[in-house]
Amino acid sequence: MADDKHGTTHLDGSLTIYGYFRRAYRRSAWGEALPDAGPIVFGPDLNCALFSLEFDGACIVNAAYRCTTCVTLVAFCEHLSELVIGLPVEHVLRLEAEHLLHFHQEVPFERRDRALLAMNALKIAVQHFVQRSRP
Repeated sequence: MADDKHGTTHLDGSLTIYGYFRRAYRRSAWGEALPDAGPIVFGPDLNCALFSLEFDGACIVNAAYRCTTCVTLVAFCEHLSELVIGLPVEHVLRLEAEHLLHFHQEVPFERRDRALLAMNALKIAVQHFVQRSRP
C-alpha cells in the first residue's frame, strides 16, 4: 500500500477496499430510492445487495447500489459501480468475482465471499434489465 494517512490506496494509486468504503461513505445517499432496481440478492450470512442500472443502448451509463453495512461488501459494490460504466451488457455478464478480487488481494479470506455477492447482485440487475427490455 502507498504511504497515505488512511491506507486508502495501493502503490499504483488504485483504491484499496478501505478507500472504496470511505468514498462510498462520504457520498452516500442511502435514503434515496433507486429507480428500476434489480431484486435483492442475499448471501449465506444474510448480507444482501442490489443494483440499479441505467443503459444507453447496450452499455451501462450509471450504476447505483444498496447493500448491508459490511465494509467489504460496500467497497466491492462501490468498485463495481465504477468499473461497469461504459461496458456492454455482454461484457458485464462475463465478469467473475475473481476479477474483482484480483484488484483487492488485501481482503481476508473470510470476507472474499462478499465479492461473489456483489457480482451476483450486479449480474441479476443486468438480467432484470435484459428481460424487461424484451418485447
